[in-house]
Amino acid sequence: MRSNSKKVLFIVTTGKSWSGIHPLFPVKWIKKHGVEIFGLTIGHKKNALEQLQEIASDPVEKHVFWVKELQDIHALSTMLKGKGGFPTTCNGNGAFLDERRTVFLPWHRFFLLKLENLLTQIDCRVTLPYWDWSRTSGNPWEVDGPKSIWSNACYGLGGDGKEPNNCVVNGPFGQGQWNITIDDDKTTCLRRCFHGNPPDAQTVQSVLSLPWQNFSDFEKKLRVVFHHSVACDNIGGHVCSQFAAQTPEFILITSFVDKLWGQWQNMSDFHRDTGFPVVSTNLPGFELRYVGDVYRLDRQPGCVKVIYDKAIKLV
Repeated sequence: MRSNSKKVLFIVTTGKSWSGIHPLFPVKWIKKHGVEIFGLTIGHKKNALEQLQEIASDPVEKHVFWVKELQDIHALSTMLKGKGGFPTTCNGNGAFLDERRTVFLPWHRFFLLKLENLLTQIDCRVTLPYWDWSRTSGNPWEVDGPKSIWSNACYGLGGDGKEPNNCVVNGPFGQGQWNITIDDDKTTCLRRCFHGNPPDAQTVQSVLSLPWQNFSDFEKKLRVVFHHSVACDNIGGHVCSQFAAQTPEFILITSFVDKLWGQWQNMSDFHRDTGFPVVSTNLPGFELRYVGDVYRLDRQPGCVKVIYDKAIKLV
């Protein structure tokens, strides 16, 4: 080995070490001699993660990886080779990730799954809807149509908020029917303030046509333009606040964004696997749930396969 070459040890395992000798002892010697240690565990059980996190180099989140299936290593190798939307670096500190990467898409995917599972405990027929706002762009706030999602009828969301405080007053989510909890002992009405138009179908198609190498652009479009802007610039009110998850429209927007991500992933194996190299990254707020748990719609936790139906024209 050349004296100036980088020393790296990559550990691949399917479970904890049971040799009787704790791996920390030899690892200390290895690290002392300047070896950078990475770890990969394979399998549905994550019982090796904790041990790998103990022996891997710091920062742990950039040195420990987990995949469910052997074939899923392709997703990891694609990113570690510098492919995909977020460029890798080799800057001497073992950083394989661009810091712009977020868990926005997988976090919301698991949120939707968790919510649907809770709802099916009440009624096993429940599935979450989505709102394809691109099909109604130009007239998205229709209230009087018999199938409008903003209808004041019992199946609708109740339309725009009313002055002076932008409270929704009609439908099942109207004032007095649905409350937003803003503190332990304080609630308020659901607020909206419709404005402008969501992106049209042509814009959606242009984003879906982005190549897999442009994942960072694709992810940003979904997160900023299709989720945040529709929520904040078009609907407004509580869906653009820390209380967004208490609004029914949040579910519709989030489901559509997840559908678009899944649609893009289905274009090829590269589309499916790119974007999230550290599949062992924890999903904040969900104990022992990781990016790798949810990034494939056909392999969701609990042996769930998610299939989105095609959109139907409502108005």
